[in-house]
Amino acid sequence: MVLGSDSLYLDMKDGTGSSSAPVKGTSAAGGASGTSTFRGNVNMRHSSLTVRDHFTGSITASDSRIVVNSENVRLEGDSRLTSSALTVSDGGRLHVKGGLETDGGVTLDGGTLLVDGGSVRNDVYERLLAWSEERGGLNGSGEYDFMTGAAGLLRGYVRGSAGNVNLQNATWMMTGNSSVKHLESSGSALYFSRPGGEFHTLTAGSMDISDSVLVMRTDLHHSDQLRVTESLRGKNNLLLVDFTERSDGQKALNIPLVTAPAGTGADVFSVKTRDTGFSHITPVVRAEQGTGGTAWQLNVVQPETAAEPVVDEVSRPSLPVVMRQDAKMPNPVEAVSPLPSPVSAPSPAPEASVTDVLTGENTGESGEYRDETRWLLTGYRSTVNVSAVRDAGMLMSMGHRNFINEVNNLNKRMGDLRDINGEAGAWARIMSGTGSAGGGFSDNYTHVQVGADKKHELDGLDLFTGVTMTYTDSNAGSDTFSGKTKSVGAGLYASALFDSGAYIDLIGKYVHHDNEYTATFAGLGTKDYGSHSWYAGAEVGYRYHVTEDAWIEPQAELVYGAVSGKQFSWKDQGMSLSMKDKDYNPLIGRTGVDVGKSFSGKDWKVTARAGLGYQFDLLANGETVLRDASGEKRIKGEKDGRMLMSVGLNAEVRDNIRFGLEFEKSAFGKYNVDNAVNAGVPLFILTVVTEGDYGLTAPCK
Repeated sequence: MVLGSDSLYLDMKDGTGSSSAPVKGTSAAGGASGTSTFRGNVNMRHSSLTVRDHFTGSITASDSRIVVNSENVRLEGDSRLTSSALTVSDGGRLHVKGGLETDGGVTLDGGTLLVDGGSVRNDVYERLLAWSEERGGLNGSGEYDFMTGAAGLLRGYVRGSAGNVNLQNATWMMTGNSSVKHLESSGSALYFSRPGGEFHTLTAGSMDISDSVLVMRTDLHHSDQLRVTESLRGKNNLLLVDFTERSDGQKALNIPLVTAPAGTGADVFSVKTRDTGFSHITPVVRAEQGTGGTAWQLNVVQPETAAEPVVDEVSRPSLPVVMRQDAKMPNPVEAVSPLPSPVSAPSPAPEASVTDVLTGENTGESGEYRDETRWLLTGYRSTVNVSAVRDAGMLMSMGHRNFINEVNNLNKRMGDLRDINGEAGAWARIMSGTGSAGGGFSDNYTHVQVGADKKHELDGLDLFTGVTMTYTDSNAGSDTFSGKTKSVGAGLYASALFDSGAYIDLIGKYVHHDNEYTATFAGLGTKDYGSHSWYAGAEVGYRYHVTEDAWIEPQAELVYGAVSGKQFSWKDQGMSLSMKDKDYNPLIGRTGVDVGKSFSGKDWKVTARAGLGYQFDLLANGETVLRDASGEKRIKGEKDGRMLMSVGLNAEVRDNIRFGLEFEKSAFGKYNVDNAVNAGVPLFILTVVTEGDYGLTAPCK
């Protein structure tokens, strides 16, 4: 199919009543008014398309061939070419306003490719950061996916030693080695390769680049490269380098990133501190001038005095030996020892700052000058990203938060038994609660308990034994993550109420958790995982009656348990990351005192009470280990404690109806339960707000 063909067929016997006799001829347009115009979408399969006049729309093709001969071809919307060849001939001009994805590349046979993202006000790097929040890093989602509805996006490679490429506020994702005669870029981003894929080289005869970003990757042995053979001009451009591997520090790195002709200014590119994984990584790029050309070489240097921040007790990763090039000697190398292990005082995390490129002489291995100027990579500077480490620790501590919430609800039923004259039976309870901690963390939960117990009258005491099943639906989040946990548990309990006023409560419980959390830090994304915990608790106390209707009850509780560990592995901008914590055993104590007074009438009784206590960790929660390409960071578990306060009442109406009202709150802890209200109506104990409690008691006699 040809759009804008000059071929013409005339039926020389038209109107004569005889059989047709078509004759082929040509009819060239005499001016712009005589050219054809196509607007719409073209779907092709095993076909060919040649565009010679005006074209505005999109193309979807497979196993096909497209040739652009016109200077008036404009692709809008999303165009995808699969196993199809796209050629822009001499004099042709392809203007990409939407998105173009091709696995067969673009061949410039003397033509021009313009990728235009339209008028964009904000800085290209800021656009990249906003984009990375949606796709888990500056290299996209890790799948290097095509963005539907994008403006000015090219995904593919371009080859044509006689062709021109013009990028205006655009994004070019290369899928193969590319070569052009002239490349012009303004306010654009060039991704040289996809995470986990092969490295690519872009070769240009000449290049004018300004306000743009080159995103390259290196494994510390090889890297993406830009090679300019004739002239390189520009200003205000960034080199962003993703380090996918960690240096062993045994040898100097000497990896060329950009090669340009002699006389190229070293200020064409600068570098920027990147937040990758759990680290701030800064490449130090050295632009070496030679008699024949200029080259930018990634020169990553470990600072000799920089103090690395510590979170809790974050251990310093083993740092690579730093290699430096001495401009006074042909090719000497000076080794600088790594920093000593962990510093005690954390220093503030560096801002993502722009750093000038170092300059120096460009010498060959034998001391002669190279015939080019090169930017060379020799290592990287790495410091702990305190905020990312803090967020990771907060997410990994969700198991302990859930454990605390379950502990706070363990003995609710057994506490009721002491206030309702020991009536056994089937029961149900609903509670809701909220909590908060530093770093913007907050959570809320709804907890359902059902169970049944039986009363055993023994000499000097009443013994209650029962079984309970629970379901908890909790949500938690901070500024950088959010998610939910659904928990199902079952347990056995016993409560001994002595005639003297003493009591002993025992409970054992197992809980299974289904978790789903989504995080924006370190490109983690969404993780689904299962976990479990179990609990063994004992509480002792003594109810001392000041009067017949008033009492004081000192209490002590101890809960021992287990929380299962978990491990996540993923990649952020091509860097392998992991977070891991092992199984650990919490031990939580509580001491306190309750006071209460009962009021009664003919067929009713109300018991009002208030409590004050202190809950504390006797063992620290588990250690979290974070790993990225710059090393290992350990977050030591910590102990916490909080003051508990509560006021409430239990009511009995006639023989079979129980209801209550309770307010709870904690304070002075790193994690606290916020205001909690338990409100009740006949047959229900309703807890509203953070810790709502609806209780239903149906005595069995």
